[in-house]
Amino acid sequence: QAMPDLCARAFRIRPAPRVTWVVEDSGLVLFDGDERRSALDTPEAALWDLLCRGVPWARLLRILAAAERISESGAELLASAAIAAWSREGWLVDDREAERA
Repeated sequence: QAMPDLCARAFRIRPAPRVTWVVEDSGLVLFDGDERRSALDTPEAALWDLLCRGVPWARLLRILAAAERISESGAELLASAAIAAWSREGWLVDDREAERA
């Protein structure tokens, strides 16, 4: 299963070096320095903020579950899918890979 690996990665991921973001009324907009951008609405904007603040995984899931009125397992599925997509798209990097380089 991919889920436990994504959960473990949540403690080691961070925004890619050139990624910046701004808060807007509807969520966040990510920028990567090459003018590429991505808009994040709720709940992804909240998830991004919690990840960037280094909120521990279990607490992050409780907050996300409460905010979205879903179960913690539902929050884990949502968070894992978003983290996987952001990593694939280059918005997040895994510190473990940087250590190996």
